[in-house]
Amino acid sequence: MASCPTAFFCNHAATAAPWSSSRTGTRRSFCRRSSVKAAINAKLDQKTSLQYKKLGDSDLHPFPMKKETQGSTDRFISSWLKSQPRDKVILATKVAGYSETASYLRDNATVLRVDAANIKESVEKSLKRLGTDYIDLIQIHWPDRYAPIFGAYSYDFSKWRPSVPFGEQLKAFQELIDEGKVRYIGVSIETSYGVMEFVHAAKVEGLPKIVSIQNSYSLLVRTRFEIDLVEVCHPKNYNIGLLILHWVLELLLEST
Repeated sequence: MASCPTAFFCNHAATAAPWSSSRTGTRRSFCRRSSVKAAINAKLDQKTSLQYKKLGDSDLHPFPMKKETQGSTDRFISSWLKSQPRDKVILATKVAGYSETASYLRDNATVLRVDAANIKESVEKSLKRLGTDYIDLIQIHWPDRYAPIFGAYSYDFSKWRPSVPFGEQLKAFQELIDEGKVRYIGVSIETSYGVMEFVHAAKVEGLPKIVSIQNSYSLLVRTRFEIDLVEVCHPKNYNIGLLILHWVLELLLEST
């Protein structure tokens, strides 16, 4: 892969697991209920036929989000995972961020938050569905606080709301790491402010540092990362690895 000064593919996490741009995303892979198990397994084998097999998932997949299909992606992966050497599969998943519409992801929630209880419940359920005893990389899917994401390009001061402290989120992940259930942590759909606050909290409170950020970045979407996140994530600064997000653009480029 040709080097790119702005695309850092998880160089920090690579000390234990060789992440790369060939990671297989599962957001769209298993959306149709009519998918055949054999075809799914063949697809996974094809997409992960490397020295290490890399899979990225989320506790809310498949997409579009539906209560009746939630978790089915994990179960498909679990079936396939049984035929693979676990130490050769690098498994990543996510904890959903703040949401007033996806409370069904938790047992007794009215609003999803990224607090200790929600983080631990999400990880425990993911482990059970995936049929594994540890997750290589767990990422916060989007922030608990208000941030200009999901198509917003400017900060709306009127939407500010109280949020779970960064340190509290990291402490929950620390406990999961200590229990051997999680190895590395990261963020997704995050801003420079969020990355810097997570790194600062980790340094001040002696908590685990995030090693990855999964944000939109492609030939069609470059500026949101290259304008300022690239400086924050630079190996000489906070050394945060970039994992590419946005399969729609990936498909568009693949078809041209």
